[in-house]
Amino acid sequence: QPEDIFVESADSIWFTAPGANRIGNLKPSIWSSPEAFAWVYTGGGSQPWAIKTDGQVAWFTEPSGNRIGQYFYTTITQLHWYTLTVSASGPHDLVLGQGRVWFTELQGNRVGWLIPNPRQIREFGLPDGSAPKGLGIDSNNCVWIAESGRSRIAAWCPPYFRYLYLPIVMRNVQ
Repeated sequence: QPEDIFVESADSIWFTAPGANRIGNLKPSIWSSPEAFAWVYTGGGSQPWAIKTDGQVAWFTEPSGNRIGQYFYTTITQLHWYTLTVSASGPHDLVLGQGRVWFTELQGNRVGWLIPNPRQIREFGLPDGSAPKGLGIDSNNCVWIAESGRSRIAAWCPPYFRYLYLPIVMRNVQ
């Protein structure tokens, strides 16, 4: 039972099959060949949900394991996991952009990003009841978040962080 689908190209269709603990790849141009269809077993109990690719890596959410999966389909290194810091947060959707993997945490009312090398994960809280499901990135690098629990769309635009540098004031107290 496929759940999510991502069209990488006309000849590479990726999808998730949570009930089978797998992600799959379909190559329509060689439909009659045994190589037209490939399954990747993601582990017992794993239920991959959303999937996106960047031409070398398939990224997918795994809500039951509270992690993001990375599958290198063009190299010998196969599968890596990135466990989220907030337990039972339910990663739901993801999108690739700006050298990051952006993701939503449905149960945790959070949105976050990860950078694989060097390994960094940042998670940011949203108001209680937000239940963020989907997200996307526009050409201005704004991240758009569908908050299903609050019936709204939120935009988070650069700069994502503003650091404020204050001078250090020191007094000599006698």
